[in-house]
Amino acid sequence: MNTENSKSVLMLILKSMALGTLGIFFPVLYIFFPMLFLTEALEQGMFKILLAFIGVCLLIGVISPVLGFGIFTLFGPLILMLHYCITTKRGVLETLSASTAVLFTAFLVLMHTTGILELMKDPNLPAQILETQKEVLKNLGVAKETLSTFDRGFPLMFQRMLEILPSILVILSLVISYVTFSFTGRNLLRKGKLIGQPPSFIFFSLPSGLLPISVGLIVMGFIGGEALEGTWEIMMTNVTVLFGFLFFIQGLSVLSFFASKFKVLSILKWIALFFIILTPGIQVPIVMMGLMEYVFNFRRIQRL
Repeated sequence: MNTENSKSVLMLILKSMALGTLGIFFPVLYIFFPMLFLTEALEQGMFKILLAFIGVCLLIGVISPVLGFGIFTLFGPLILMLHYCITTKRGVLETLSASTAVLFTAFLVLMHTTGILELMKDPNLPAQILETQKEVLKNLGVAKETLSTFDRGFPLMFQRMLEILPSILVILSLVISYVTFSFTGRNLLRKGKLIGQPPSFIFFSLPSGLLPISVGLIVMGFIGGEALEGTWEIMMTNVTVLFGFLFFIQGLSVLSFFASKFKVLSILKWIALFFIILTPGIQVPIVMMGLMEYVFNFRRIQRL
């Protein structure tokens, strides 16, 4: 390993350690963690970067063994899969599908090995969480009427959260895979290296086979709804959440596309998108916009 490569690996370790530490306070930062190692692995080779990744996980494990194990379990397989797909020149859709499936499986493995899945089966868990939340709300001076309403609504809310957990994990896996893949491609492009990568967000478009799949699932829902009443309802709820998210992202992409086309200032565009994401009620029209774009392709974008 020459001096320049040694410095690059050392900087990688320092940056990832800093990101891992900051992530304890701002967990959203972990979404950028695998991108650091994937970029270097594509430049310097997988073997030594994988050793650096293991070393960083061990160092983070000194601070928090669970955190170190979690980062290793989630991001190790993701980095390996993306590296394989990129180096073997797989298509963008195939790469995202494979990396999302691997990361989703890693989430399940992590939840099983840490006992989270078993904990969620505990019938006393909702009551325990409810008592903790009520104590926090009491300390914040929340009125008794509000606490009473929260007390009645929490068990149902918790049950619904557990029911849609699979779709939430799929969405998380997809977002992390997309961000890692996209940012790695951008980083390498700045260094003069070109790889197949997802297009810019303003040109984001869902694959052409998505509509037949969604129609098929709806038809199956009508056919099998009575035979598989409870299970099928939960399954369709997860499908609805997942497809709603995908069309919402497509809708945001459409807004971003036309904002760029009409030369809206970038700062105003991102403030508007951030406002839309956080404001309840606005999401539904954006989902419909994404669906209409998918059907009619107003932007005339070639789909995957």
